[in-house]
Amino acid sequence: MRFPKCSPCHVFIAVLTGSSFASGAAAVPLRDQSSEHDHIQSRDMSMKQDWEEIRQWNSRMSLNQPWIAYDRKCSGYGQNDQFFDTDLTGLRIEPLSHQEQQLGKFNSGIYKILLPSTTGSSDETESDAEESSTHSTDPHHIIKLVDLTKPYASCEPFALRAHQIWFQTGFMAHDSEDGKVVKWGAIQMEEVPGQPLHRFRVWQKAAVAEQKRVLLETRDKLFGIVTAYYRKSRGLLHTDFHSNNVHVKLSIKNKVITVDAVYLLDFGYPGIYETTHIPPDAEFRTWFNLRFDLLWDYAYKDLGEEPPYYMKYVTLVDGKVVEVKGPEMKGKEAEVKGFKTGSDNKRKRPLKSPGRNRKKQRTGA
Repeated sequence: MRFPKCSPCHVFIAVLTGSSFASGAAAVPLRDQSSEHDHIQSRDMSMKQDWEEIRQWNSRMSLNQPWIAYDRKCSGYGQNDQFFDTDLTGLRIEPLSHQEQQLGKFNSGIYKILLPSTTGSSDETESDAEESSTHSTDPHHIIKLVDLTKPYASCEPFALRAHQIWFQTGFMAHDSEDGKVVKWGAIQMEEVPGQPLHRFRVWQKAAVAEQKRVLLETRDKLFGIVTAYYRKSRGLLHTDFHSNNVHVKLSIKNKVITVDAVYLLDFGYPGIYETTHIPPDAEFRTWFNLRFDLLWDYAYKDLGEEPPYYMKYVTLVDGKVVEVKGPEMKGKEAEVKGFKTGSDNKRKRPLKSPGRNRKKQRTGA
């Protein structure tokens, strides 16, 4: 493995935005700078800000259920020393893709493992070669680097183990610009096939009715996966199933798009929560559909439709989606509507740590 000579903060992927200017561009007409134009721009920007605030509020409230034991200290919190104790520095890796590296908020990127060189490089030490030979170098494996200064880094391997998904963990070290040795947590996993739905050109170019059918079919398959993982992990619920955390495989048969497979990714912090129980099937499905609509609202825009619950504050009351007043709702009014605050969702049952079985297990998702 070869790290660039950089400080730790530079390892994280930054998304840079900036303005672009065309040389020799014509002057902007004066009427475009009118008060009316400014008012329209200001109104549109205000609506976007309002919608973003509403989306975030709705997302938080969808997790504010009496059966979800929300806790800022995720399961496995503070166990970095237990999981990231094996030196994997000898593994040779390279970025899977620039796009993939931008996906995780709390990790420094996804890398693919390179097979050991048959000739060996001049700067590869004997210890590096020996270390890499003791670990899997399957080209279908990836390495996810996590920040070991964060106590929640260990939550992901804890969740992977609970969900019986094969993985190995360790650390990778490199020299920073100031000459200090920096260690990153490394989670080695099988690479998940497919890609997010919105990246498929065949889906982008399909008729609206076809797009919607594929979207709903993806949702239905995803529901089955979330439910199965909950049962397999005995109480952990994956709630972060937004579009970039879901890979699909599509094919075309008789000019009809078929969803061949759906895979759920990213078992890290935040998004995996303990539960006290799962509500009845109909109520649980209502919760899932609500959260799916909130996390996948972009897809409805691609369909040319207004996202579900657009500009509305919504939550679940007695297993049904209801519109509420949002942040303004408080006191007796909240009690009448059956609304429960976050203070009601205290952890009631600690989740037992599953056995640390590193035996390789392949799963369908």
